[in-house]
Amino acid sequence: MKIAISGQYGDPNASKAFWPLQKKMNASFKTAITKEYFQLIKVLSIGLRVSGDIQDFKSSGIERLKFLKRDKILTIDLVYSKNEWITLNNNSLEVDLTNKIRKCLELMIVEAKKIDTISDEKQLISEIEIALIKSQLSSISETRKL
Repeated sequence: MKIAISGQYGDPNASKAFWPLQKKMNASFKTAITKEYFQLIKVLSIGLRVSGDIQDFKSSGIERLKFLKRDKILTIDLVYSKNEWITLNNNSLEVDLTNKIRKCLELMIVEAKKIDTISDEKQLISEIEIALIKSQLSSISETRKL
């Protein structure tokens, strides 16, 4: 099973702020998720949409939870309005994004259990937490190197 975060950014500053966090989280999920937890669902996919000066997604929060049966993907969108992220420093943004990603995954697990059988929910939640913690720890170590 795979957990993947994709991004759509409304301007270069949004990309600059979110892309490094998205990249770190994807790398953490890739190493932390160790097995298949569902029979039908192969990917939990979070679409990060961040508004900016060029494109405004005219929304905010978690939305559009759906199962793409043919592709075996459970998707959800996490939308940030420009006002939500523009004033946050890097550390605050990372904490906020981590908490919202965690909430997305909690909602996805609830929905996934309606669609499919989960083999070991406690282990999946544990691996998600490990990935989120690893992602934040890598930021701390990068900051110390500077």
